[in-house]
Order: sequence, then C-alpha cells, then structure tokens
Amino acid sequence: CQEAARIHFIICCLIFATIPQMRIAIAHFRTGLTDGVSLEIDKRKALLESMGNTVTLISGTHSGHIDLHIPYFEYKNNPVIADINRLAFLPDKATELQKMVDGTAAEIEANLEAFWQKEQFEVIFIHNIFCLAVCLPGSLAFYHFLQKHPEVKGITIHHDFYWEEARAHLFAFSNPYAQQVLQETMPPNLPNLTHTVINTI
Repeated sequence: CQEAARIHFIICCLIFATIPQMRIAIAHFRTGLTDGVSLEIDKRKALLESMGNTVTLISGTHSGHIDLHIPYFEYKNNPVIADINRLAFLPDKATELQKMVDGTAAEIEANLEAFWQKEQFEVIFIHNIFCLAVCLPGSLAFYHFLQKHPEVKGITIHHDFYWEEARAHLFAFSNPYAQQVLQETMPPNLPNLTHTVINTI
C-alpha cells in the first residue's frame, strides 16, 4: 500500500509540474493530524505549493491550518451524523433520514459553494469522501457541487471502501434512502471526476 501510494503521489506531482500555476483544494474528513492520510495530504500540499500553486484545505478538524471547516466531517463526535447513521439502519425511517441527510447536505454544499466563489479553485483532491460512508451528507454535498461545476476537476483518492470485508458490517444500511446515497456517491460517476486508489487489490 505504501509503495502504491508513493507512486500515485509521484504521478500527481509530475502532472502538476507540467501545467501553469493553479488554485487547488484538498478535502478530507480530517487533516493536520498524525494518521496516514493527514500525513500524505501534508506532503502533497507542501509539494504543490513549492511548484507555485495555491492550496487550500477543507476538513472537519481544527488541527493545523484549515481554510474551510466542515464540522459534520468530524463524524465521530457530531450528534447530527450520529443520528443519521442510526437512522441508516432503520428501514422504516426513509422519509426522516432523507430530510436529515438532504438538509445537512444543503448546508455543507452552501458553505462549499461560498468557499469556491471566494477561492475559485480549479482542482480538488477528495480523500475518502466518496468511498467511506461515514458522513452521507458530506458525500452528497460534494457530489452535487461537482455536478453543478463541470469546470472544476475532481480527483479522488480512495484509501478504503465501505464494502471491504473488515468494515462492511458497519455500513450494511437497511434504510432505502441510505442505500440510494451509497449507490449515487460511493463512488459517483461524473465526467469531471477522476478516481484513483492507493493499491491494486
């Protein structure tokens, strides 16, 4: 996994070394910490900035320098996301779940839109948001944002998938609306979105 991640990182660097200076965003549930994804984001940000690009961070944590804070991305401690994840396992609560997910997604998307209007980023790296179902409103919000902005190039980095054997039981949602969001966003099929993974397994 580490070797595949290193090769992916090198390829991205080579690509961005051949194009003019750009405005780039990087999004993940958390940044500025000591987990593997945070460390990879730190390296990517530093290298892209060394090439003259402007890089902003979108995250749920306050650690380090965050340009757009999305509190719902701190899913382990957010009561709204806790309620959504509870309803996702209740098949008779589809209407209630949809109201909560869509309302929260609209709030996240509005903040993301305002941030884009300010920063005008041309590329956004999206870590795990379209492969781990830990924040359904966040996945839906980013999906809708990219739908509305075909001029923004999205690049996903899928570190883990919700359906992998080790975690599949955590996301065996029985609520029809939760299943619908999974089908739409995990991962989504959009013309302006390129998918990458960290290994070939």
